[in-house]
Amino acid sequence: MGTWIQKLIHFLERWTPAPEISIDPDGLEDEQPAIVDDFANCSVRDILYCQMPVSAQDRLRIKPGHDVRPYLVMKKGENGFWGYPMTTSHQRYAYDEKLMYNLRETGQSEIKSSCFLFVPSVYVPAENVFYPWGRLDPRWEGAIERRIACQKSRHMYCSYHSFGLPVPIKESDVVFLKDGRIGFVESLHNNKAKVRLLREHSRGSLSCPVSIPPQTWWMDLASYAFLAVQDLALYAILPKKDIDAIRGYLKPETAPAPAAKSKQKKRYPIDPSRIFYQYPPGTVLELGYKEKQFVYFFSTQSAAYVFPDELHDLGRFKLVEINPEHYRPVASVSDDEMLESCAKLQNDNLPYGAAVRKVKADYLASYATKNQSDLH
Repeated sequence: MGTWIQKLIHFLERWTPAPEISIDPDGLEDEQPAIVDDFANCSVRDILYCQMPVSAQDRLRIKPGHDVRPYLVMKKGENGFWGYPMTTSHQRYAYDEKLMYNLRETGQSEIKSSCFLFVPSVYVPAENVFYPWGRLDPRWEGAIERRIACQKSRHMYCSYHSFGLPVPIKESDVVFLKDGRIGFVESLHNNKAKVRLLREHSRGSLSCPVSIPPQTWWMDLASYAFLAVQDLALYAILPKKDIDAIRGYLKPETAPAPAAKSKQKKRYPIDPSRIFYQYPPGTVLELGYKEKQFVYFFSTQSAAYVFPDELHDLGRFKLVEINPEHYRPVASVSDDEMLESCAKLQNDNLPYGAAVRKVKADYLASYATKNQSDLH
C-alpha cells in the first residue's frame, strides 16, 4: 500500500511544470493515465520514468520533484534493470560522457530534450518504475555505443552496459594502444591509422595540448606511427572545436592557391510551402568519417538545407545544401541557438529567407522545449 501511494505522489509531482517545459494545467486531472506496473513489459532500449534509486537519507538532500527522471534500459533483470539516467543539468560532464536526445514522450505531443549520462550503469529496482517514457530511436545507437566505449576504456573498474555493437575507429578519435599508451588518429587508410602519441608532459613547440577531462595531454607534432586499426580501442571523443584546434597545428605551412573566378549562379527564392522536414529543425547532423557537424533547418525535393558548425564559429550565417543520406543525427542545439540562427538567416535578400521564417514558426509551434512566450 505504501509503495502505491509513493508512486502516486511522484507521478503527480511529474506534472509540476519545470522551468524548461510549459504544461497547460487545464484538464490535467482528466488526462492523467492510471499508474500501472509496466516493468514486466519493458525491454532493452526502452526509456522508463522512475524514482531515483537512492537512500532515504540521500533523498533528503534532493529538491522535491527532482528525484524522478527517465532511464534508458540497457539490461533487464528479474526485479529491476541496469541503465543510464537522463538529465537537463549536464554542463559539468565531459563531451563524450553525455549525449543530447530529443524524444516525444509516450502519449504526449510535445518533443522534449534531455541528456543521457554515461556514468557507471545504475541499477533501478522494478518498484521504482512509474511508466514508460518512450523508446530509443535506433539511429542513435551508434553514437551511444561509442560514448560507452570511451567510458569503459577510461574507467576499467566500473560497470558499463552496452548494446554489444561494433565500435569503429574514426579520424580524430583518441585511441588506446596495445602497449597502454594513447594517441590521436590523424588519418585512416586501408585499415591503417596514422597515430600521434599523447604524452603527459609538454615538449614545447614540438607538442600541442589535448584536453581529456580531468587531464590535459600533449600531442607529439614531431613524429607519428602507422598502426593496424584492429589493434586500437576507442579512448575519447573530442568536441569539434578541440579537433579544429589540433588540426590547426598539423596544417602545412603553405600559401593558399588563388581562388579561380567563377560565374555567379542565379539563386531563385525558395517557396516556403514546398519545404518539409526529414529531421526536427535544430537536429545536429554529422558527416561520420570527417566528424563535420551541421544544424538541420529544412529540406526540398532536391536537397537538405543546413548550417555548418564551422561557419557559426566564424560568426558567418549561411545555409548550404547537402544530401542527408550521408549524414546521421547526433545531438540537438538549444532553443536559444536555433532562434539566434533563424534571426540572422531570415533576411529577404537570401533565397531561403522566407523559408527560414516558416522554419522558425514551425519550430516555436512544435519543436521548441521552452515556453513560447520566453522565446519570442
